[in-house]
Amino acid sequence: MRLDEKGIWLNDNEEPIKWWNPYEGDIIGPYIKFLGDLGKWPKYQKLEFKNGTILFVEFKGYGDSDNDLEMDDPKYEEFHEFYFKILKIKNKPKSSKWKKNQDIYLNYHQFPIKWERLSDVK
Repeated sequence: MRLDEKGIWLNDNEEPIKWWNPYEGDIIGPYIKFLGDLGKWPKYQKLEFKNGTILFVEFKGYGDSDNDLEMDDPKYEEFHEFYFKILKIKNKPKSSKWKKNQDIYLNYHQFPIKWERLSDVK
């Protein structure tokens, strides 16, 4: 994904990105801007969530998904998601099911509020 000269986000095929719902662009858009051009996406990142949890992750990719409901269900929705491997966890609440070395995906429903590029995770 990249931002073109007119300020429009383009996918890897140089097609404009169409957000699946009205909230997704406001939540995911700033993260995509942070990522920048596809070839420069940071391999290691620090992700911070509303509840204070901090994940140190390896970026694995992105794609489109849905919420596993039938397409004719009024609650059916599609969304963009990002794939990570958890390398380290800080401030993990007892209710969290995240574990070190776990592969996770994040979409606009549970997206971090802050992110940072890292050169490595130790």
